[in-house]
Amino acid sequence: MGKGLVHIYFGDGKGKTTAALGLALRFLGWNKKVLIVQFMKRPQKQFNQFGEIVFLEKFAVIEQFGSSDWVFEKKLSDAAKKEALNAFDFLKEKVVSNEFDLIIADELLYCLDFGVLSEQDLLALIKSKSPELELVLTGSRKSWPALFSAADYVTEVKKIKHPFDEGADARKGSEY
Repeated sequence: MGKGLVHIYFGDGKGKTTAALGLALRFLGWNKKVLIVQFMKRPQKQFNQFGEIVFLEKFAVIEQFGSSDWVFEKKLSDAAKKEALNAFDFLKEKVVSNEFDLIIADELLYCLDFGVLSEQDLLALIKSKSPELELVLTGSRKSWPALFSAADYVTEVKKIKHPFDEGADARKGSEY
């Protein structure tokens, strides 16, 4: 397949994970092996709440790490921090394993926002990855200049308007 590249999807808009999962579908379409590691998300396998995960776990390996509640910047528990560090340790093993063609580290960039990981931690991760591995990092509303410089693709997802702004609830099939 050639040299694996690094993608970053960040910003305040809806669609960062969706964009990454679109890339996963493309890789799966070519019979490539895909791993999705979800950071700081409530484990959903037992709830079957995220439609994309219910579907994709039939074709890709999905590992979810998170506390039992949604994570908010003002409410980051010690358990959530521990889960994020466990997820990062798992990810570090997988990026050098040559088991997968594509690895998506979903919401990993929020670990920078919350101070759980440093930009240097992620730069070291990128440097350590297998040369053929395509690596996708999602999350964060903030810009990380050194990290962006190390990536091959950087896409900002910007919110212009969202029904949540008017108090709408999340909708099955659209938001989950």
